[in-house]
Amino acid sequence: MTAQLEHPDLAGPSATRRPPARAAGLELLGELRGSGSQRPPGLVRRDDGQVLQLTPLAYRVLAALDGVRTSADVAAEVSQGGGDEVDAAGVRFLVARKLAPLGLLDDERSTPPPRADPLLALRARTPLLGPRAVGAVARVLQPLFRLPVVLAAVAALALLDVWLLAVHGLGGALGAVVRDPALALAVVGTAVAAALFHECGHAAGCRFSGARPGAVGLGLYLVYPAFYTDVNDAYRLGRAGRLRTDLGGLYFHTLAVLALGGAHAVTGAEWLLLAVLVIQLGMLEQLLPLVRYDGYHVLADLVGVPDLFARIGPVLRHAAGRGSGRDPRVVGLKRWVRVVVTGWVAVVVPFLVVALSLLLWHLPRLVAALGGAGLAEAGAAARAFEAGQAAAGTAAALNAGLLLLVVGGVLCVLGRVLRAASRAARRWSAGHRRRRTCLVAAAVALTAALLTGWLASGQLVV
Repeated sequence: MTAQLEHPDLAGPSATRRPPARAAGLELLGELRGSGSQRPPGLVRRDDGQVLQLTPLAYRVLAALDGVRTSADVAAEVSQGGGDEVDAAGVRFLVARKLAPLGLLDDERSTPPPRADPLLALRARTPLLGPRAVGAVARVLQPLFRLPVVLAAVAALALLDVWLLAVHGLGGALGAVVRDPALALAVVGTAVAAALFHECGHAAGCRFSGARPGAVGLGLYLVYPAFYTDVNDAYRLGRAGRLRTDLGGLYFHTLAVLALGGAHAVTGAEWLLLAVLVIQLGMLEQLLPLVRYDGYHVLADLVGVPDLFARIGPVLRHAAGRGSGRDPRVVGLKRWVRVVVTGWVAVVVPFLVVALSLLLWHLPRLVAALGGAGLAEAGAAARAFEAGQAAAGTAAALNAGLLLLVVGGVLCVLGRVLRAASRAARRWSAGHRRRRTCLVAAAVALTAALLTGWLASGQLVV
């Protein structure tokens, strides 16, 4: 085992280099509390903010690395601590093959540490408020998480919705927007402001629970822009604290809805009620656990598995009886957690396959329709501004930007999916000529089928 390693720093007293130490700025966050694993992983955070899970043994070895102890010293300390036992060769293996490649060691020879790049992740992140400003805002808002305030807000939301849907109705709100289209811009602006307030809820919930929120910013999720809050520090919390952080955004959306209801009571402005409806529809969407919305994070923290999407492949291979059948990412879960995660995979995989298939099938029509509508809105915006209609021009310009952004987002999503599929196909077929031939044939057949379908449906014209 030792002969395979390329990291001599723990070879013993005769080594010319000092034994490795933990990387500068690395934080040991401890065991993941409320974990769904039978043996909870240890959490570490690099100085770039990336939080990583380690096996209990790897975590204890990392904690013992101080730049002074040799491999034998580290092995003795880890083994005496109870749990897994390890010898010097095992320590060297973990250091060279597990810890060093993750950028967890203070080693000038190491390459830049890898960052996670999930397929369905937020892209093009642009911070709007730094951690210090976010922390100050969260400190002011965190008293809103006191239990009496939360219960009163939930009860008030229920009463508001009953009054709105069963007594007052939405006819007046819809009529107001139809009569004055500029109010639609006000509804959109209010929804955007509420979305930013939503992020303040995540930050305040994080701080109230005892963790430090990071930056708030704007990025691109799937095909549209979205705000985000860095709450990686919440991983140090227990299940209740993480759930409070997850649900803090929806809770602050609730407070925003109540504020709009109060504003309507004072002013009588009907369009405010349409904003109430739009915001609550967005709240329902956020509860879906199928992609990385708040509902996904709530489910992940309920079961104690923070990386649900990373379990899809292992769960499918385990269900199909492929591989060793002993992938710790599956068999290492508690029984009830494994049932929940398997059920989630059984729902998410067909959903994503169907969504991607429909997107591919209708791609030419979708791009043409959205692109054409975006250009038409851009023309309408130009004409409105020329006529001195600033509100209408602004609304049309926003519509144009969003439509064209969706087109770009769709193409980017497809590009990422194709790259990921290509990498997986290359790994699967590496060294197997027959597999490579089958993959090429399947790709050609799929491309031909798509082109034929697009031509037959009139989406492509030759």
